[in-house]
Amino acid sequence: MIDIGERVIDVSTLVDILTQLNLLHSDARDILSVYSESIITRSQGIQITMQGLIHTKLLLQQTLDMVQDGVIAYDMNGKITFFNSAAQALFDCTVQEAVQLTVNSLFARVKIELDALTDEFSQALLQIKKHKVLASRQIIKENGHSTGGVLTLKAARHVEEQELKLRLHAKGHHAKYSFDDLVTTSSRMKNVVEQAEKMANSDLAVLILGESGSGKELFAHAIHQASTRSSYPFVAVNCSSLPDNLLESELFGYEEGAFTGARKGGKPGLFEQAHKGTIFLDEIGDISPNMQSRLLRVLQQKEVLKVGGTRLLPVDVRVIAATNRDLSRMVNDGAFRADLYYRLKVLQLLIPPLRERKEDIPLLSAHFLRRRGADEQLVEPLSASLFRHDWHGNVRELENAMEYVAFMNDPNLSASDIPGLDEGDEREFAAISPNEVPLQLYHSTPDNERFILNLIYQAKTSGRNAGRRSLVEQARQNGVVIHETKVRSIIEKLRSEGLIEVSTGRGGITLTERGYHLCCGNTEKGKSGEMGVTGG
Repeated sequence: MIDIGERVIDVSTLVDILTQLNLLHSDARDILSVYSESIITRSQGIQITMQGLIHTKLLLQQTLDMVQDGVIAYDMNGKITFFNSAAQALFDCTVQEAVQLTVNSLFARVKIELDALTDEFSQALLQIKKHKVLASRQIIKENGHSTGGVLTLKAARHVEEQELKLRLHAKGHHAKYSFDDLVTTSSRMKNVVEQAEKMANSDLAVLILGESGSGKELFAHAIHQASTRSSYPFVAVNCSSLPDNLLESELFGYEEGAFTGARKGGKPGLFEQAHKGTIFLDEIGDISPNMQSRLLRVLQQKEVLKVGGTRLLPVDVRVIAATNRDLSRMVNDGAFRADLYYRLKVLQLLIPPLRERKEDIPLLSAHFLRRRGADEQLVEPLSASLFRHDWHGNVRELENAMEYVAFMNDPNLSASDIPGLDEGDEREFAAISPNEVPLQLYHSTPDNERFILNLIYQAKTSGRNAGRRSLVEQARQNGVVIHETKVRSIIEKLRSEGLIEVSTGRGGITLTERGYHLCCGNTEKGKSGEMGVTGG
């Protein structure tokens, strides 16, 4: 105890002392409130003001201690004036220790030079001990002069958890793209966009035709977004990625006990979830005859019968379908139901491939580079090669190429450095489309190997499975009869050559980098010759 003698002292002086000593907590507030009633204040009403200030400070402290973000306030000299509970846990430092430090010395403890950052910053990724945090700093100014600042520290883990919770609790599905997201300068493509905008105003079924990677799904999203159903769900399903039994339960749902492993209480199907909205059936040309029949009934009756159910459930859903296959030819060949085909193609939209609208290449390239935060000038040395390339993968292939350019960030990058853009004779090394290969070429082993390799390539680039049975089916659909035992031996040969990898379970078959380059045309003639490839 220090005897300071007799002197005039006010409650506000006591508040200042307790604040400087960081003792203005709930117990001190109670003591001070009782004491303030027994002394004479120098000003009418200062007692009420003092109690209000104490209450406000405590309320602020308690509120900021409840949030998950670390909050640190400091004065004009950098000395810490506020340090909440989350900040204490993050730095493993008590309030008493923190208020003796400057904000720079606090961060120096965890090897971060705060002065190296700009005066104000937002969402800067910092590593504080074992935690990654997104830090932001706001400067506090009075009369144009800085009087301190506030730092907020948000744990990156908390951000990820919140995003996951939002996804898990989100109701329904939503379209991600609109017509504003379509990047084009092609008059032909603009006509397609105009057609699609007209189709959006109707509830009729739409069939979108186009090669893989040409933007069919983007158009489906945009049509829904511009329709009167935009405030209702948009549900998308890739029909080629699921086997028949699983696709059926996904589309139509199932009742409890419908099959072994069925969820208790059953499960609503995608048609049911898309009620009042739109369902997008991608790769519709790959569904089986049995699924075609079931789908036709839903479109005709506008009713869904769940797997294992007995009650018909009415649904109000607009259908948009898409495929990269020639459905009219499949109808003529008996591979696709004519009645379903005409139900789907009430309105038909044909998306031109990128090679038929090459004027879009510079615009799209710049768009993809901007999206990656890269310099648009990186594409200029590659322009001639981009125009010469045939773009079998269409816009998706161009996007992948630009992602590679943005990642490398090298102004001296040449076309030969980018997979699939070799400046050599592209016709000789281009991926062979099974429909374009004469049947007589399948009688020799090398051509069978190249054919199967290209089937794997086409399956993987379009998101389909590439197992032995699916390869046999793909070959059959292209007019080639090849037995599964033969496919098995070819797969083993391709694996031994280092062109593919074979995974157990659902992993299926994937192309190695060498196999991908061979299909795309980014290999040397000598390497191609190892498989007896003579070109398309």
